[in-house]
Amino acid sequence: MAKIAGLEDSLSPHGYSDLYRHPKLKLLYESENVLVIPQADPDDIAIRSIVAEDGYLYMVNQAPPSTWKLFVYDIHDLENPVAVADVDRPTTSLDMLKKGKYLFIASTGLKIYDVEDPTNPVLVRELDGVGSIHGMFIRGDYIYLCGYTQNRFSIADISNPTNAFATFTTTDLEYLNGCHDVYVDENLIAYITNYLDDASPLRYGLTIFDVSDPYDARMLSFTNDEVRHSYVTMNVAINGGKYVWAGGHGGAQPQTTVYDVTDPNTPVEIAYHADLPTGYWQDWYGDYLISMGDIPPSTDYGLSIVDVTDVLNPVVVDSVLPFGTGWETRHFEVKGNLVFAHVQYRNPATDDYWRFAIYRIEHGMPPPPSEFPKYIQSVRPDPRLDVTPLARESSPVNQLFNGAFLVEGNERFASTIAG
Repeated sequence: MAKIAGLEDSLSPHGYSDLYRHPKLKLLYESENVLVIPQADPDDIAIRSIVAEDGYLYMVNQAPPSTWKLFVYDIHDLENPVAVADVDRPTTSLDMLKKGKYLFIASTGLKIYDVEDPTNPVLVRELDGVGSIHGMFIRGDYIYLCGYTQNRFSIADISNPTNAFATFTTTDLEYLNGCHDVYVDENLIAYITNYLDDASPLRYGLTIFDVSDPYDARMLSFTNDEVRHSYVTMNVAINGGKYVWAGGHGGAQPQTTVYDVTDPNTPVEIAYHADLPTGYWQDWYGDYLISMGDIPPSTDYGLSIVDVTDVLNPVVVDSVLPFGTGWETRHFEVKGNLVFAHVQYRNPATDDYWRFAIYRIEHGMPPPPSEFPKYIQSVRPDPRLDVTPLARESSPVNQLFNGAFLVEGNERFASTIAG
């Protein structure tokens, strides 16, 4: 998924009794309408990325063109967010990342805003020649870009965001067909998911690049599985395996696919979870996958928490549908034990609406005592069993917001940023 890697999100500290509990999503706040699109507007609303950091929430939309916006909310009081900025943008947006005081917006090219003053975002750089960007990832001083309509993968140097420049770009109809999203691991291996336009003669759902040289990236491998993917993320399982979780794109292919990439030269599809939420967008809470997709019996997109301790047999442990039937979650971000969800309502017979919701991940009642021995045995290798806080070395200090821990930055930041 589009991320800045390195300052990984950590679980907030829990007491010993929490070791036996699956997390649940507790609603903290549901917004009023951020924006209303009149029924008379021929274009439906399509909201996209949401970023929460340093006490502010940033949101952008893809459509309609008449209301391309960047909204900023002050969320220091999580139960009473306050709108502080409403900025018109010249083009659409499909993704967004924040590093330091800069906001990186995926568009027709890359748009970079200075948000040192969140109430007054200022456009400081426009980088063209990298395609219409769908997914992005930042590691260190480089941003990795997927230009989906041009089947293009690019790398740009953002050590000085006001003078960002492309170091590498390649276009390939077969191996980067609908280049949709990218995840770059600590070894500078890039995992790229492809949307697979029907014009492609061959169908490679996952393509892997070595990006250790940002000026000369090289393709390592690919999977000829004909699976259309959306966003991608990764985890290292407790048995030492390394897995890519590739979300589906809905429609005829709503599945989440898991690849074993322990050896990136020979990726292997090991699971095809048609019974999981679509996974159109994914993030992590410790070792739990937070997935966005349909929640049966509704076809509307909501949020689900998935226990993936066993990658072959993941289990949905909680689901929510923000604002209820008819509303679709279109993007979300996990920060510490908080989840920020971007939600839309669109109906040709009514006005369209744009809202957001904030959830806190909490833990429920433990299983009955008779289940304790079996449960302990099944999760004993899981690092969640540490009774000390699980903040990783590269993570910054947690900040307490109304009883919820909000981590400044998440796995979107590379370890090189942390020092």
